[in-house]
Amino acid sequence: MPMIKLSCAKRCPRLVKLPFYGILAAVFLLSFSIGFYLWNAYRYPMVSVVMPTYNRADLLKRSIESVLNQTYRNFEFIIVDDGSTDESVALIKSYAQNDRRIKLLINDKNRGISYSRNRGNAAARGTYIMIMDSDDISMPNRMARQVEFMQNHPEFVLSTSWRVKIGEENKVHPSVRNMEPHYLFGMYAGHGEWMLRRSFLTARDIRYDEARLSSEDYDYLRQILTNHGKIGYIDEALYLRRVHRTNPESYYRAQRANAYDTSSTFLRQYGVPEEMIARRRTCEIFDFVVQANKEKNYLNQIGLEYAVKKCHE
Repeated sequence: MPMIKLSCAKRCPRLVKLPFYGILAAVFLLSFSIGFYLWNAYRYPMVSVVMPTYNRADLLKRSIESVLNQTYRNFEFIIVDDGSTDESVALIKSYAQNDRRIKLLINDKNRGISYSRNRGNAAARGTYIMIMDSDDISMPNRMARQVEFMQNHPEFVLSTSWRVKIGEENKVHPSVRNMEPHYLFGMYAGHGEWMLRRSFLTARDIRYDEARLSSEDYDYLRQILTNHGKIGYIDEALYLRRVHRTNPESYYRAQRANAYDTSSTFLRQYGVPEEMIARRRTCEIFDFVVQANKEKNYLNQIGLEYAVKKCHE
């Protein structure tokens, strides 16, 4: 029986047309997936950077660009202007026009640092809140390293790192890992280096005390610790901190008074007697707290025991 040969066009028209439609479908699915990812990243960023500012037009540019130039890209950048009278708002708006991750909130008047931090945190949508001060600089890999650390260590509520003082680029200031027992007496963990787990804060309604115009970070740390939030330390310099003393002397007096008040509140939560708080004898207080902490579990017990040992050497 003679063989009949059919052309491919007659035998397999679908095989000829299928690659075209397959490629079209693949391109559509890829485009849809990318668009869906970007939309979700915009709606639910991994990190919310919160930066209050007031009359920092001369320093803002470097701070803003240090955030926008992070190697990690899935973030929103919430800047709260606290009633600036210089060119700060105009400068921030110029950046916001070119980067939709920036969200500018403007207070109707100067309301103070605690109000501004609370407003920024309330607007945050990220899994993590990264603190940023408007006169400091974040290293390009800061966000990536802290996100990685927080994801790998779900037991920690707060992560902090080493820092370098601006003007002292060759002098690295290590993390305060070994200073944790001294949180009883003052603020040793630099605030600008923090990344926080937002779900922990919202579940416990942890907020900055808006009656405080200074040392608000120390009281905030006290709230985290007394709610059993643990601190993780990254042994790497990720932050450049600017140190200056440009505020009026009344500010620094209030800062010392607020720090003393926060320390006293922390010690009372441990049950330290008032007369012991008034005497302010470090070793005496450590002796009391090291026992109380076995029940309270606010601070690292091993660190407290080491502090007691060093006190009595």
